Amino acid sequence: MQQSTLNYLADIVAAQGNKVFTTRPEQHSSSILKKGPAVEWIEEVYKDLGGKGNCWNIPFGLPDGIETEQVRLSLDNSLQFNRYRSVTFHSPLYEKYDPAWLSGYRRNCRTMEKECLKDGVRRGLWTNPAAESHFGSAQEAGDFFGAGSPGWKLNAFSDFLADVFLFQIPLKHKRISEYERLMLQGKLTPLNQLLVSRSEGSQLYLVKYLSRQLEITAQNSPAEG
Repeated sequence: MQQSTLNYLADIVAAQGNKVFTTRPEQHSSSILKKGPAVEWIEEVYKDLGGKGNCWNIPFGLPDGIETEQVRLSLDNSLQFNRYRSVTFHSPLYEKYDPAWLSGYRRNCRTMEKECLKDGVRRGLWTNPAAESHFGSAQEAGDFFGAGSPGWKLNAFSDFLADVFLFQIPLKHKRISEYERLMLQGKLTPLNQLLVSRSEGSQLYLVKYLSRQLEITAQNSPAEG
């Protein structure tokens, strides 16, 4: 679903004559960041999440996204917004790079965790053997007492590792969430609502919004309001 959505977004922007493509999936190990400038920050976040093992043997994937020659844009869904991801945002990493999307992501972690719970309690997401090896035994699904959700903690840490990696590459690292709201005819409309619609009218607004995020000039875009 995520990849098909990204392909759809890339296609509607490319249809305006822009050079844009979807990012190929990449997998890495945290060990590649061990010689970088964020070593202490990585170890601190791991401990803040309750990590008890070795943080330098954790695989992480770069988020799927859309790229231009200047910007790499990732789209995040409900599973990325919860109390554990919020913990990672306290890292000095985000003070150093100060991304424009940070305040919105912090707010989503505070207000949208109930949406994360809808899918995040499923087997393999709330907990799994790899997650428990780092963050301990899980509580019952939906119970945040004690160790809470090792699976969510591991996902939050993996997202943090991806940020560390992406802030250090030449492309500008941006994230957008499905909760982002666009002004349409004087009304704020969630991005995910436009993605579900996929109507011709929705496409026009998506082109303008995505072109702005990707820092390219949108063509044939409607006026907002």
